[in-house]
Amino acid sequence: MPELIEVELEYLLLDEDNPRIGSADSQASALEYIINLNDAYFRNLMISIKNNGLDPGDSLYVIEGDDSDEYVVLEGNRRISALKVLDNTNILNGTKISDRIKKSLLRASSNFDINKINPIRCVKFDTREEAEEWIFRRHTGTMDGEGRIQWGPLEIQRFSGDHSLLDIIDFVGRNADYTSEEWESTKSTISSRKSSNLSRVLARKIHCGLADVAQAVEIA
Repeated sequence: MPELIEVELEYLLLDEDNPRIGSADSQASALEYIINLNDAYFRNLMISIKNNGLDPGDSLYVIEGDDSDEYVVLEGNRRISALKVLDNTNILNGTKISDRIKKSLLRASSNFDINKINPIRCVKFDTREEAEEWIFRRHTGTMDGEGRIQWGPLEIQRFSGDHSLLDIIDFVGRNADYTSEEWESTKSTISSRKSSNLSRVLARKIHCGLADVAQAVEIA
C-alpha cells in the first residue's frame, strides 16, 4: 500500500529510466537530459520553487532505491532536479550543460534556503508498477473522467476573478437572437477556445453590432 513519508533531498535520486528522457546511465546524465528538455522552463521552475516552495497538495512518488536510505523519484523528476540545482549548483559540473545555461541557473539559485523545504513529502510505493498506474492517470489526459480535466478559458477567468470576457458573453446571451439550444451550443464552442483569441475577436467585433458579436463568438 502507498505510504506517506518525508525524505531529505540528499536521499532522493532521479529516475534514470524516466519516460521524459528515456534511459540515462547516471544521475548527472539524467539531470542533463531534464534540463535540456527546455532550459528556460527549468529555470522558471527553479525560480518558482525558490519563491513559493513546492505545491503542498502534490507529493512526489518514490520507491526504495538500492540503498535502504535512498529513494528513486518516479513522479516529480523536474521538481527534484530543480531543487538539487538550487541547493548546490556545483552539481552541474558533472554534466555537459552549456556555460550559458549554467550561468543562468546559477543566477536563479541565489539566496535559496533548502531548510525551508526539507524534508520533502513523498508517497512511497512498493513497486514501480504500482506507482505507474497512478502516474499514467496524471499524464495521459482525461481518460473518460479518470484522469485530470484541464480548465477551459471560462473556468480560468472565473477562478482568477477576471470577468471581462464573461461579461461580454453574458451580454450576447441576453440580447442575441438565439434559441436556448443554439446558445448552449455556442457556449460549448466558447469553452473550447483560447481566451486570448476570443478576447481579441470580440473586442474587434463589439462595435459592429450584436449580430456580428454573436457570429464572432461562433467562429473565433
